[in-house]
Amino acid sequence: MVVPIMRAALPLLPAFTQVLPDIPVGITGIERDETTASPRAYYKKFPRYLPDRAVILDPMLATGGSACLAVDLLLHAGYSPEAIYFTGVLAAREGLERLAQVIPQSHITLVAVDPELDKSKYIVPGLGDYGDRYYGT
Repeated sequence: MVVPIMRAALPLLPAFTQVLPDIPVGITGIERDETTASPRAYYKKFPRYLPDRAVILDPMLATGGSACLAVDLLLHAGYSPEAIYFTGVLAAREGLERLAQVIPQSHITLVAVDPELDKSKYIVPGLGDYGDRYYGT
């Protein structure tokens, strides 16, 4: 199962479904409070029959809060940490280290890791807000 975190990960979903057209898709809606940088789940929908493994999609892994909350949702659905994977584009070292505490680090695939977060918990140098950039908001 592939599980994009709305809304930023939605542009990544077609690549997975094109290569694996029969892959089940679950959806999570998680937003970050801009003041506290704490994640909040506002939506979750998984297929009725869950496959053996789940891949979380999220382009940016800053603090790791949203990814860890998505892992928690999958754990509550019956997955073990060994059955959960993460695929993203860019991470801050802090977020990567935090996520590696809840799923095996070998299950985390990223294009690049930037060194730090700024005081607002954004990746430095980073790309900005991926969802805002993609959707022009």
